[in-house]
Amino acid sequence: AFQNCTLLSNIQLGEAIDSIGEFAFSECGVFTTLTLPRSLQFMGQGAFSNTGIISLIIESENIATEEGWARPFSGVDTLTIGKYVQEVSYLLFDDFSYVYGLKAVFYNADSCNSMPSFDHCYSLTTLSIGSNVKYIPPYAFYGASYITSPILLGDSISEIGDYAFYGCTGLANLSFPSLDRKSVV
Repeated sequence: AFQNCTLLSNIQLGEAIDSIGEFAFSECGVFTTLTLPRSLQFMGQGAFSNTGIISLIIESENIATEEGWARPFSGVDTLTIGKYVQEVSYLLFDDFSYVYGLKAVFYNADSCNSMPSFDHCYSLTTLSIGSNVKYIPPYAFYGASYITSPILLGDSISEIGDYAFYGCTGLANLSFPSLDRKSVV
C-alpha cells in the first residue's frame, strides 16, 4: 500500500485498524516510532521491512503474523509491551532473541500467556517488569549481561523459569516482593 514512501515520517495506526498487509510499509525508512494498536490482529510478511523503527510499542492483544514480519525490528532499541497484550506470537518473540541493539524493555502485560524471549540481547541495560506480570519463562533474559537497572518484581509474580536471568552479570539490584514462597530456584 505505502511501500517505498521514503519520506513518510509519521504513522498513526488508529484503533479501527485490525490488519496490515504484506510489505504495506516496507522501505519507509524515515519514521522511528511505531505503536501497534490494541485492535491489530494480523500483520503480513515484511509489513515494516527496511524501516528506521527504533521504538516499538505493542498494545495489540493478539497478533497473528506471517514469517518474516518481525525481522525488520532488529534495529529497535526500545520495546514497550502494553498491559493488554495477551498472546505474543512465536514468530514475534523468536525474533527478539539476539536483537543486539535492544537497550530497553518495558514489559507491562497483565495477563500474557507467554513472555517474549530476550535472550542474548547483549545491549539490554534497562528492564522494567510491570507489577501485574505473573510469569517469567525459562531463558527470558539469558545472557543479557549488561542489565544494570534495578528490577522490582511485583506481588503478582508466581513463577520464574529456569535460567531466566542466567548470565545477567551486570544486575546489581533485584527486589522480590514479600511472597509466601519457600524457595527461589
